[in-house]
Amino acid sequence: MSKEELERCYENYSKEYEKDNSIGSTLLVQRLDGKTMYRKPTIEMFEGLMDSDENFRNKWTIKPKQR
Repeated sequence: MSKEELERCYENYSKEYEKDNSIGSTLLVQRLDGKTMYRKPTIEMFEGLMDSDENFRNKWTIKPKQR
């Protein structure tokens, strides 16, 4: 995957994350006050997930438009 493709995928992921941050469930964080929250991965973390998790990659890879 090229850097440009990765950036487009991350941009799409970021837009969905802003709508509903529960898509960041892979980064559930326990806070010091005992509450939990979701944290959006950095682009570097996103790239690692794309490389290592086939289901994640299939969900967030931009598919070519069908004609």
